[in-house]
Amino acid sequence: MTSVVYYVKGCSTTSFEKLLEKLDLSFISPNEFVAIKTHFGEENNITFISPEVYLPLVKILKQKNCLAYFTDTNTIYRGKRANAVEHLILASKHKFDINFLGIPVIIADGLKGNDYVEVEISLNYFEKAKIASSIYYSDILICLSHFKGHILFGFAGTIKNLGMGCAARPAKYLLHNVLKPKVDTTKCTACGICVKV
Repeated sequence: MTSVVYYVKGCSTTSFEKLLEKLDLSFISPNEFVAIKTHFGEENNITFISPEVYLPLVKILKQKNCLAYFTDTNTIYRGKRANAVEHLILASKHKFDINFLGIPVIIADGLKGNDYVEVEISLNYFEKAKIASSIYYSDILICLSHFKGHILFGFAGTIKNLGMGCAARPAKYLLHNVLKPKVDTTKCTACGICVKV
């Protein structure tokens, strides 16, 4: 199966409107839960898709009378995205909120990242996937991603936004489980600093 891929020059409301004109969104029906999976940005960071860009999509979804919302999941690392309260505050600082966008923001895996549904997948590395409950129970998922560098994999984007970004916190621990510290005994002085970190 081949997919149609659209490339958009620049990331602006105008370029996004042109993209939306090419898409067939007739499959979206009234009262369907439509999750818009994106990234709300980190604290003191501007490398995320600006909420202004999403406004044309929100307008279309409102015209369709569906139950649309923006979503992301909590992270496993320390910071303002590790729980739903701080995550929502940070999202709001970046204008991802109902006041600016006109639709709500829901943290898909709940308050502490433990709201999920186990889905049987029976693949090479995992028998089950722990999918954030709000994403699992949505009727439609629209994934909008920014292009970014990744410390381990070079580049990340939509695949990471879906694979890691739809997983609840317990699944993220499993996905990162291959990363284990290794002590270089030729350089270690047993100072204990690494343990404190």
